[in-house]
Amino acid sequence: MSFFRRNVFITVCIIIVAVFLVFISMNIRRDGETGLASRAVLETVGPLGGVVNALFSGFGDAWHRYLVLVDVEEKNRELEKTVSRLRKEIIQYQESQLECDRLRKMADAASKLDVPMVAARVIGKESPAAFKTILINRGTSDGVRTGSPVLAAAGLVGRVVEASRNAAKVLLLIDYNSNIDALIMESRIQGIIQGNGPDGCLLKYVQSIEEVNAGDAVITSGLSGIFPKGLLIGRVSIAKSEGNSLFKKIIVAPAVDVSRLEEVMVMVQGKGVRQ
Repeated sequence: MSFFRRNVFITVCIIIVAVFLVFISMNIRRDGETGLASRAVLETVGPLGGVVNALFSGFGDAWHRYLVLVDVEEKNRELEKTVSRLRKEIIQYQESQLECDRLRKMADAASKLDVPMVAARVIGKESPAAFKTILINRGTSDGVRTGSPVLAAAGLVGRVVEASRNAAKVLLLIDYNSNIDALIMESRIQGIIQGNGPDGCLLKYVQSIEEVNAGDAVITSGLSGIFPKGLLIGRVSIAKSEGNSLFKKIIVAPAVDVSRLEEVMVMVQGKGVRQ
C-alpha cells in the first residue's frame, strides 16, 4: 500500500488502462461497430495514452543517455590511466637522458686524463659532524683501492678511504680530515687544500705576501703521490690577509657540488694512484 501512495500517478494510469481494456472487451460487436462506452473510454483515455507514451519515451531517452554517460565515464578512466602511464614514461625518458648527459661529460673528462677509470653510482651518503663521505657501488672487484682518486665531470670529488668487494667509501674533499697538495694554476703558488665542511675548502700555508685573486683556479700538485697533477679542485672565492698572520686566509669553492652527486669516476690504476 505504501508503494501505491508514493506512486499515485503511475497507480492512476494503471487503473485507467485496466478500465479501458474491460470496457473494450465488453463492447466489441460482431459487425465491428464501436459501442458508446468504448467511444467514451477512447475519448477519455486517448489523451492520457499520449501522456503515458511520452512518459515512457522520456524514460527510454533518459536511460539511453545514462548508458552513454556510463560509457563515457569508463572511457575517461581508461584515458586517465593512459595519460598517467605516458607521464611516467616521459619522466623515465627524461631521467635517462639526463643520466646519459652526465655520463658523457664524465667520459669526455676521463679521456683527457689518459688514466684507467671505472664509473660508479652514488648509493649512499654519510654526513655526521666529523666526516663527509659517500658510498659508491664499485669495490675491489672493479679495481678500486684505498686511496683511489674519485672525480666528477667538473673536477675532484675526493678519495676512497674504505673498499670492500662491491662497494667503497669516499672521503669528500670538503671533509675536515681531507688534505690535498695543491697549487694555484695562474701563479703556481703551492699550499694544502683542507676541507672546511659546508663552507667548501681552505687553501692553507700560502704566505701573506703572495698575490692571490678571487677566481684563480686551484688544481692538484701531484706531490703526495695520491692525486695526479692537474685535477681541478675549485676556484678561489676569498683571499685576504689577517692581521699579523704569516699566511693568507684563502677560501676555495669546490668545482663539484658534492651535495648533488649521482655518478662519479674512480681511478683504478696508473700513475699517481696508490695501489
